[in-house]
Amino acid sequence: MEALGAFGGVLIIFAIIIGILWIILPFAVFGIKERLDRMITLLKQNNEIMNRLIKKPQTNSSEVKAENEIKLANAHNWLCKNCGEENSYYKSKCVKCGYNKD
Repeated sequence: MEALGAFGGVLIIFAIIIGILWIILPFAVFGIKERLDRMITLLKQNNEIMNRLIKKPQTNSSEVKAENEIKLANAHNWLCKNCGEENSYYKSKCVKCGYNKD
């Protein structure tokens, strides 16, 4: 050991650590393989679902879009405390009486 010096001792310890890791490596690879296979299966199922949704005919898409926009717009409207008028969310003053919501 003295012939190799301190550098030789570090080199031997490094070689032992690499040897241990080399022995453990196949178990880690095969453990990950099952997870990867499961992820691939789930991705294929997801792709099938997405393809079915894309191919599904859209009926009344403009009506559905308009209905969703109305629901979204009404969700943020506010009522005037003074006159009870419903006002748009982006206006700070009541359209009917001029009451300031802030």
